[in-house]
Amino acid sequence: MRESDILNALRSGDIVLPPLDIRLAGVEPQFETTGRSDRPDAYVDIGWEERTYRFVAELKVQATPKTFRDAIEQVCSYADASEMRPLLVTTYLAPERLEKLEARGVSGVDLSGNGVVVIPGEVLVFRTGNPNQFPAGRTIRNVYQGASSLVARVFLLRPSYQGVQEVMDEIGQRGGRVSLSTVSKVLKVLEEDLVIRRAGRASELLQPDVLLERLSDGYKPPRVSARKKYRWTDGADSLKESLGEWSRRLVMTGAASVDQYAVMPREKAVQCYCTSIEPIEQRFQGQLEESPRFPDLELVETRDPTVYFDNRPVNGIDAASPLQSWLELQAGDKRQSDASETVRRRILDELQSGGWEPR
Repeated sequence: MRESDILNALRSGDIVLPPLDIRLAGVEPQFETTGRSDRPDAYVDIGWEERTYRFVAELKVQATPKTFRDAIEQVCSYADASEMRPLLVTTYLAPERLEKLEARGVSGVDLSGNGVVVIPGEVLVFRTGNPNQFPAGRTIRNVYQGASSLVARVFLLRPSYQGVQEVMDEIGQRGGRVSLSTVSKVLKVLEEDLVIRRAGRASELLQPDVLLERLSDGYKPPRVSARKKYRWTDGADSLKESLGEWSRRLVMTGAASVDQYAVMPREKAVQCYCTSIEPIEQRFQGQLEESPRFPDLELVETRDPTVYFDNRPVNGIDAASPLQSWLELQAGDKRQSDASETVRRRILDELQSGGWEPR
């Protein structure tokens, strides 16, 4: 899909929004807007009954939050310069975007059959509910999942960076590992999603609430390769302290770490992530007795990098980060979901105490 395809759809009458008649009127010579020589993508006539209204149009194949915002500003500048009405034409307009367009007095139609046409005092047509017929792929499958999400997560720990290398260094210091090219690609998507603001090489967190929402939407439990339950023969009181001596990756799950960040009784068994179960069994041979009944310890084997990122030292086994704890709790049962709100507030409070301020 290209902008020329959208133009052809306008030309052939494939963009419809009953009861309106939408027709391509053409493209005219350049005119001046805000000191620059610009030319809009198209002019569109929209007819209703015996009347026809002329619009100046901006075409966008895929409108990310940033390009959507910029497209509105661009078409409004065209409208001011031409004294025509502004129109955005794209492949898909979600309900919330149609509402934003209506609030700005900007019309918008898509190739999926949704749209809003605003002519103050005369016409208001609002049609939604048709699914996106042109879903877009991204260079990275989902920047809010897996190793790529470490780039997003690190902005909830430190809200601003002077360069791409600085972001990568911060991730490394907190136990993660990503390539410089991945950091660069993810930063571009975060900017497009209006999660961060970029100026030159610098990056700054813009909307922590939106970032948390997108991490929540993208969250998937870690892929588990093995899981075992044990009794601790030396007495449960010494379990955390003894396992805390393990030099390799071992961290309590987010759900098991809840008492570090919120008031909620947790299960008796301590649940931990580890990269390999076998070495732990060998190291604590004689102290661990495999038993699914009334266990003191559950080991969950996974190499998912997100669960080992930004671990917090406690007396004994490290706790998962507040963010990992929140992600696991909000995806759990009602009791866990209720506790997750306390953890979420803590994340935002720590962010503000670290220097972030609403813009």
